[in-house]
Amino acid sequence: MAQSYSNSGGSGNRQYLVLVKNTGITWGGVSNGNRFLVVGSPNSTIWFPSGGTVSSMSITFDFGCPKIVDEAKWYQDNGTAQGTWKWQGSNDDSSYTDIGSSFTLGGATPFQTQTQLNGNTTPYRYYRLLGISGSTSSSPFQQGVLFQIDAVSSSVNDYGNTEGAGDRTATMTVTQSQSAGHGDLIFGRAGVQDPIMSLFVDNLNRVDSSGTGALEFKTGFEAVSGKWIRFQFSGYRIIDEIRWFQDTTDTNGTWKVQGSNDGTTFVDIGSTFTLGGAWDGAYGYSRITTPNGNTTAYLYYRLLGVSGNGSLNPFIFEAAFRTKDGAAPATGSLFRASNLSGIGSGGALFSDPLG
Repeated sequence: MAQSYSNSGGSGNRQYLVLVKNTGITWGGVSNGNRFLVVGSPNSTIWFPSGGTVSSMSITFDFGCPKIVDEAKWYQDNGTAQGTWKWQGSNDDSSYTDIGSSFTLGGATPFQTQTQLNGNTTPYRYYRLLGISGSTSSSPFQQGVLFQIDAVSSSVNDYGNTEGAGDRTATMTVTQSQSAGHGDLIFGRAGVQDPIMSLFVDNLNRVDSSGTGALEFKTGFEAVSGKWIRFQFSGYRIIDEIRWFQDTTDTNGTWKVQGSNDGTTFVDIGSTFTLGGAWDGAYGYSRITTPNGNTTAYLYYRLLGVSGNGSLNPFIFEAAFRTKDGAAPATGSLFRASNLSGIGSGGALFSDPLG
């Protein structure tokens, strides 16, 4: 299928689908400005440092699996140039290959079409804008970037596949184990006992004082053993990796991933792991790789606590899944037609995640 800006990862609110990190840039406007390059609507939130040295800068986009990107659009609110840069691609975030020639970043409104990517036919997981020379200006707001990208494939595990990332509140159900009439593990800010668990899959990054827009572990001493967070999908999914997003690198005990087709009897998938902790590079999430190699489809996946405690410190923002669409039911599984509802598609190139 041809590359398109409307394909998954190309446009719209992609803050949990296309992850962004930088080197050498302290964004003006907010402390962690990277995500505002992929939140969707052209926004006036971040700006480059004034007089920043471009040769010490880079901006890297992680698509979660290899993709062909053959054009990009860079949005800013005036025509100020931001020095000379070039595009590169990689599949290990270490060894990069140049794509096309160097170019002046910015210099056009409402966007600059970066045709240097034209002709790229190699799928890369990571695409990097590498600074070459010149300096940056704090004058324009940096309002976002779009990618002309290939479509997801139902035969390849991808965070862009159905219910992998994005707003999944209409099709997924998230629950937690309960005792004494309340959830065992998660509560909202300001001590809300039973928060909205769908915040795990709403594609928003927010914290509020009432607790309805924030999730965190109950206390810094809450034992996680035997307690769980369960994700019910609308159809059978093969999941081989999970991204866990929280705003600090605190750890939350030892856990394991499990799968089920009836929501009651679960099978372990991979080994145990530490939930939270060190981020994957500087992208702002921890990657749960223990399901790597899973080839079995399940309707339910859950994170089951094994030992240790949850931490009260981090706010928990989201969970995303590298999934394969339309997987057949696992052999001998319980068939539940009620969980096979159809899923819509579509949407504007830009959407407002904060509206």
